[in-house]
Amino acid sequence: MVERIFPFGATYIAGGDFPPKEDAKKDLEKMKKLGFTVFRTWVSRSSIEQKAGVYDFSEIEEFLNVANDVGIKCVLTVDAGLPPDITCEEIGEGIIGVNTKIGKPYPHFQPCFDNPHVRRGTAEYLTALSSHFKNHPALYCWISWNEPHITYSDIACYCEYSVEKFRKWLNAKYGGLEGVNTAWNERFKSFSEVYPPNRPLRSWGKYKPWLDWRAFCDDNLAEWVGFVSNALKKGDPNHPTHTNLLFHQILYNQPAVGADTWKMAKAVDSLGVSIYLWTQGGGDFPWCFSQIVDTVRSAAESEGKEAWVTELQGGPTIWAHSKSVTPSPKQIELWAWQTVARGGKGLIYWLWRPRIGNVHSGWENNEFGLVSKDGELRPRAEAAGKACRTITKNADLFLNARPNAKIAILQSQTCKNAAASEIPDETIFHPYEGQRRYYTQSQLGAYKILWEEKIPCDFINPPSIAAGMLNRYKVLIMPFTYMLDEPSANAIKNFVRKGGCVIADFGCAMKDEYGAVHITSPGFGLDEVFGAYSYDIETPDDDESLKVKIKPVIEGSIFEANLPLYAFREILKPYDKAKVIGEFINGEPAIVENHFGGGKTVLVGTLMFQSYLLKGGGWRTFVKKLLHSCGVKSPVDVENVPSTLWCNIEIGFLEHEDGKTEVVVLLNHNREDLDLNIRMQNVYSVIDLETGKELSLERKDENTYLKMMIKGKSARILKAEK
Repeated sequence: MVERIFPFGATYIAGGDFPPKEDAKKDLEKMKKLGFTVFRTWVSRSSIEQKAGVYDFSEIEEFLNVANDVGIKCVLTVDAGLPPDITCEEIGEGIIGVNTKIGKPYPHFQPCFDNPHVRRGTAEYLTALSSHFKNHPALYCWISWNEPHITYSDIACYCEYSVEKFRKWLNAKYGGLEGVNTAWNERFKSFSEVYPPNRPLRSWGKYKPWLDWRAFCDDNLAEWVGFVSNALKKGDPNHPTHTNLLFHQILYNQPAVGADTWKMAKAVDSLGVSIYLWTQGGGDFPWCFSQIVDTVRSAAESEGKEAWVTELQGGPTIWAHSKSVTPSPKQIELWAWQTVARGGKGLIYWLWRPRIGNVHSGWENNEFGLVSKDGELRPRAEAAGKACRTITKNADLFLNARPNAKIAILQSQTCKNAAASEIPDETIFHPYEGQRRYYTQSQLGAYKILWEEKIPCDFINPPSIAAGMLNRYKVLIMPFTYMLDEPSANAIKNFVRKGGCVIADFGCAMKDEYGAVHITSPGFGLDEVFGAYSYDIETPDDDESLKVKIKPVIEGSIFEANLPLYAFREILKPYDKAKVIGEFINGEPAIVENHFGGGKTVLVGTLMFQSYLLKGGGWRTFVKKLLHSCGVKSPVDVENVPSTLWCNIEIGFLEHEDGKTEVVVLLNHNREDLDLNIRMQNVYSVIDLETGKELSLERKDENTYLKMMIKGKSARILKAEK
């Protein structure tokens, strides 16, 4: 088996558009000297298999031999490529979208992997490749597919091979043509009449066919990645496989990508993500970075696997992306610690040395480098090395510690796929832009509340809920979960009955998973769990002038505030034993609290989480007090920080598997230096992992207090012993 390390490094490619091959040894030696444990590179099928079934591995073998001499491991990214003997007629038109043909003459031609001609000899090639290098001492793992996606902007693929595969998928799901006819309300006489829908929901498309098609696309892309992974594992069962997803598919809503984070976690041995938040995601939003990592980590951990940040901006962008940004050395280091703080187990920057050629990607020339184009170290690389050395020195600690969240945020691929098709603005790449992004911005707002309150959380999807994974949490948060399936609803009901708490806002379980509206909602009996049902929906004439008054009695104190509505007023009708704890200004019920079995629920009749994201206000305090009443608080309190700066203090709290050790990562995303007063519980020793020094503590009862200074755009990493 492969020795477990914390893979920390940068992508390094030699030859072609990249630095000359003769520089490889000195460049890898510089990486090794900084402390990097791995580098990532690519292997091209076209350079290995120039004649069908005849392989020449000498070029990549020479590269790996150099890496072994230097003492650094290689993360090898596979290019499944095209068979060398394939003809243009066999390739066909490649990916075909709803509106456009994504294939030829599109510059970055993308063949469809459902085409059997495209797959011809691919499994044999991949197995031969992995078998050849399975015993090479420099190999660390395989990346089966870099940034898997079908397309970036068009729903695809409608080629004959994908259509036939979709028909087989429907046959398996519905048990034959009769089942498809019943589900789709059609009268097909044979499967040859069945085609994927080409009308999105806002273009009078049908719900079941459309959502079946989107679910198939998610399954299909995961199958593509799994096919490559399985072929690699056949030749090399010992080295793990990996894939890195696109961050905007995770943080925002881009169904054309066709990647379901949870399904991808099943296809590989570890899951990663490429993050370019500053240049392609809207700007410097540190909580968005954390949300991306927490989402990937949650999906990976649901399968017992680990998560990485597999691509992270290492240097300047000039014009390749939508913004020109150069991360400072402080930011380079801060991102590393942010990855660790969210439970990430690997980090690879893009790129060590920038591209310099003009054959394939000249538009990215001289960009992204941690070092200069001639290979000389820059402060960015030194900053990355500084973080790496501390991580490597304490690798066992970081590798065996994870966030122990008591809260899960429900994230539904069905809601994402439907919302992207029927709700305007859903696919915008920015946290704050757009007004009718009800699903995406509700997810963002819910996470932002918890991030600012320093409360760890996981994400969970409906299949995981139906499988019983809610039992590990105290609280489930359901941001604009307007579509839900019956097995998940039943699992949520049992969760509350056994003592769990659920907080939901507008539209909760308004529809089933195929878009049918429940007459009584929340549907599938969840109205009984929430102690109320949705009576009517109104849109205020001027949402700025309408407020919600909330007067819940929580923890023996009165919390009273006027909280801003967003987009909708959902009139709730409470049942007899439920309690109205918030009213609209016209006196109608706005928030209902209910006790069901041993647990409780809170249902809010407006887009509470989207309102917080876009308007702020007291929603964060309201949610915090609800969580406190459920026994959930931040494991670390930070005091003596001005309120304007407090929200940009991030805390990562990891519990080691030994049950006695905790890792606390304090991150200051402000530019100002801050003096912090910190309170933890049941801790007798705290060590600064960067200096190795034990810190002075003051203990009072079960509380432990310490004072420290943290510089702007910096982190402090602490090891606490209980």
